[in-house]
Amino acid sequence: MRHQLNSLLILLALAVFGACKPSIPRHVIQPADMEDILFDYHVADAMANQIMDSTRIYNSVLYKLAVLKKHGVTEAEFDSSMVYYTRHADKLHEIYERLAERMGNEAMALGADVGSVNRYNVENGEAANVWIGERCYTFIPQAPYNKVSFELPVDTSYHQGDRIVMDFDTQFLYQEGMRDGVAILAVRFANDSVATRLMHMSSDTHYSMEIYDDKSLGIKGVRGMFYLNRDRNATQTTLKVMVLNKIRVIRVHEAERQKKKALSEEAKRDSAHREEGRPGGPPPNDPQGRPLPPDDRRPDEPPVDRPMEDGDHPVPPPPHHHSGPVPHPLKSHGTPPPPPPGGRPLPRE
Repeated sequence: MRHQLNSLLILLALAVFGACKPSIPRHVIQPADMEDILFDYHVADAMANQIMDSTRIYNSVLYKLAVLKKHGVTEAEFDSSMVYYTRHADKLHEIYERLAERMGNEAMALGADVGSVNRYNVENGEAANVWIGERCYTFIPQAPYNKVSFELPVDTSYHQGDRIVMDFDTQFLYQEGMRDGVAILAVRFANDSVATRLMHMSSDTHYSMEIYDDKSLGIKGVRGMFYLNRDRNATQTTLKVMVLNKIRVIRVHEAERQKKKALSEEAKRDSAHREEGRPGGPPPNDPQGRPLPPDDRRPDEPPVDRPMEDGDHPVPPPPHHHSGPVPHPLKSHGTPPPPPPGGRPLPRE
């Protein structure tokens, strides 16, 4: 009997605890529905920003009202729901974690650019993605959801003269206020000196920042931070969200990259030279850099000079050098030289 009574008390406590667990009020848009609305809200905002003229703000308002109409929600219901979620930042953050992944997948499906690091070859060991954090983060102005810091491990795979590139996309969902995201990248070198890059983000676009070990000191540490500043002049209960997506930190062996690039360019030059000397290859050029006409002479024919054209520079003939003795002036011209002053004429030979 005592065992049954204890079991009943435990079940009753669990029921009371479940009933007291906080839930989303009925008058608030539920999380799944809010996620769908905010996704369309973002698409509408992106469409409005494509029109860069005086009607952009007006179009943005119209597009967003159309989104609310599509989901059967009034502007007052949306605003009051945003007040609730802003005061419960953990719930809003959960919604945007799912929304950020959804927007990232949608962008990749539409063929979005994967970033400027494509200029580095990751497959052949020239570069490597050393990022170990989440590929996507969501930020709202309320702490602790307004910043993320990171520190990356450094091992023997880092070489002197490496380049560190941080690469990511940003998306903003703001009803009002100034957009101001901040990204910081810092690299500590082997001599304990530190190089830092700071960048402000305010638009939906791709960002890239880099630090180069140009003195070949060696890299000792890599760290940084993402941060969303609060606009103190804006209403605290309006929608203000920044999403960072496709975050990567690329370590590039710059010395090896430049060496391979130089070897590739040298191979191209050698190939071009061989092509010029091959039968059927590109014809040689004249001193003015113009291609010479094809040579149709027989092997026993002497070369024929090309007539001069406008822009040609005449080439002077080479100086004539005598291989034998200098001829006597009497024999070369047939007239005797003038006699010396006051003297007799020179005898002929």
